Amino acid sequence: MSLKLQKLSDKIVCYSLKVKSGDKVLITSDVVALPLIKYLIQDIQKAGGSANVKLVNSEIDSFVLKYGSEDTIQLLSEHKKFDVDHYDCFIFIHYG
Repeated sequence: MSLKLQKLSDKIVCYSLKVKSGDKVLITSDVVALPLIKYLIQDIQKAGGSANVKLVNSEIDSFVLKYGSEDTIQLLSEHKKFDVDHYDCFIFIHYG
């Protein structure tokens, strides 16, 4: 399995995103994808980029959106804007 994940990581970083030196990459995923995330970080570093990982939980995120106040929603919106303004590439891994 690790060879498949390694190849997938290489395709994402080198061919899909074409990460280059100085690129800042945000990886957003559930904890279940940790093996792939580790390969992505290595490949991003090899390409000269910087990786940051944001671990999420879809169930908790849905709960926050359902019961969050307007202030909470506004804060989440500001976080998303920060991400867009400060990262060059985004990888979102959705696993169900």
